[in-house]
Amino acid sequence: MSSRVPVLFVTWQAPESRRFFPIARVLRLPTGEFEWAYLRAVRDAIALGGFAGLPGFEDVEGVSVGPELPAPFAHRVPGRPVRRSTSRPRAANDVLDPAPITLLVPVGAGRHERLEVFSPPLPAPLGGAWGVFGARGVRRVPGSQGAALTLVEHERLGLVPEPSNAYNPHAVLLARSDGSAIGYLPDYLANELAEALGPGLPELGTRLRVEVASFERIHHPPADPLYLVSCRYTCDAGLAQRLFHSERYLPLAPAAHRF
Repeated sequence: MSSRVPVLFVTWQAPESRRFFPIARVLRLPTGEFEWAYLRAVRDAIALGGFAGLPGFEDVEGVSVGPELPAPFAHRVPGRPVRRSTSRPRAANDVLDPAPITLLVPVGAGRHERLEVFSPPLPAPLGGAWGVFGARGVRRVPGSQGAALTLVEHERLGLVPEPSNAYNPHAVLLARSDGSAIGYLPDYLANELAEALGPGLPELGTRLRVEVASFERIHHPPADPLYLVSCRYTCDAGLAQRLFHSERYLPLAPAAHRF
């Protein structure tokens, strides 16, 4: 296990709306064991998305502790070959590395629950904190397909709040210096930034810096190509201490440990 990553959060994608909801977290205990507990945010997944629990973890108020990562991690989607990559961060796995991963957990009759696992921000060597995320909506945002093809390593991306966004009023658009859109911050990060900074996300541009970590184009005709843009963000320590510490990210079970 990496000593830098004590906890991973798990989000669930609702099959109808395709919206991601935070549902659980995995904590590495001082004993070396792993503790799985659902978050208070799972209530939204149940009420708004129809989440019914994962196989073997149907009790949302239960806590599971074991010597290995919980069973859903056995269904990690293998990494794809990189067509064009720049210092691609290692994916989270049994050592709890910081890069996001995708899990496709079978739930019977050929159905799968899609989960995304991510780390909260980690302390940076020279102060502040950093994290990694995958940009959302690349190709669906007008103009993003062409803009993504010319991204370069360490290119800084601008952050444009979209309070009028019909999908999420906390949405934050990622844009290049010429104004062309790339995609969006993941909702889980955008929502936490709104919680920490307040309505309208004041000081967002000075508190959070985002740059391109890697780019991958996946094309298997006749399907449309997919564009996977991995980004690295840095922020000050004060902001990092507030991210993913809101009430929604507290464990639902009173017996669960806090991180």
